[in-house]
Amino acid sequence: MDSSPNDPQRPYRVALTSVETSVDPALTRAFDLLGETLSLAQRATGLVTIKPNLTAPRASGSGVVSDVAVVAAFVRLLRERAPSVERIVVADGPGMVDTFRCFEVAGYNSLRDLGVELIDLNAAPTRPTSVPGSLRYSVLEIPEVVLDADLFVSITPPKTHTDGLYTLHAKNMYGVPPTRFYGRPRRAFHRAGVPEVVHDICRARPIDLAITDATVGTQLGDPIDGEPVILGALAVGWNTQAVDIVSCGLMGVDPRRSAYLQYLRAAGYGPIDLDEIDIIGDSLIDLSKRFAIPRPDDRRPQASSAH
Repeated sequence: MDSSPNDPQRPYRVALTSVETSVDPALTRAFDLLGETLSLAQRATGLVTIKPNLTAPRASGSGVVSDVAVVAAFVRLLRERAPSVERIVVADGPGMVDTFRCFEVAGYNSLRDLGVELIDLNAAPTRPTSVPGSLRYSVLEIPEVVLDADLFVSITPPKTHTDGLYTLHAKNMYGVPPTRFYGRPRRAFHRAGVPEVVHDICRARPIDLAITDATVGTQLGDPIDGEPVILGALAVGWNTQAVDIVSCGLMGVDPRRSAYLQYLRAAGYGPIDLDEIDIIGDSLIDLSKRFAIPRPDDRRPQASSAH
């Protein structure tokens, strides 16, 4: 694994599919649209690590956490299309709450029946990892199960909230460096500046594959709650920044308002505008809904964030 931008495709391609009754056919269709079956088999070899967004003990389907149905569908697809996979790990590190309690409430214990290991990133062994072009941290402690993955996957719902602006894949990386190094709820990161630290984490270990669980998102809450917004969609791509931009489109929000997306764009990690992306599959216009975003006066202090 190196720390270069993940698969800088030109043009960037993101598959967008509607979830009608079941996640499995929608996810399978997304990979078929990408034409990346061979790449999935090539990239998903020994270890696959999946990073969901589990900021708090909330149920799947709430829009607050990544729905276990989406994670399970991806695991089943991996088993089918990448037979050389030896180990599948689902791992997260919430900022303020017990990780295994989050797994339990969201139904993630059922993933063990699919041969998945559940790991608490806050307790996992780490290695100091250099950050190229760092804005705040030249070295970060990153869990080995993330660093050593042959395929590192982010699965997250889209959110707008009062502790920042948007949570998508880049912001999902906030739950990777353990709290035992950076405080609860990663107070050192909040003091250093959230957008800058998000940039640094993404550069320390780029995401290889991004899956936006836009079955349900949340708007105008804090990171652990909010008003659910039903979208019924999935967005999938090999360039994380492109998937984040399409996910902003699903929420009807401007990606240029996100400082960390601007930083990653400047670092060469991908696009910042929808017109730079080839969206294949279903209509973004038909699937999108305009999420409410907080006014500047409504935003809570960054240090209160759960991740």
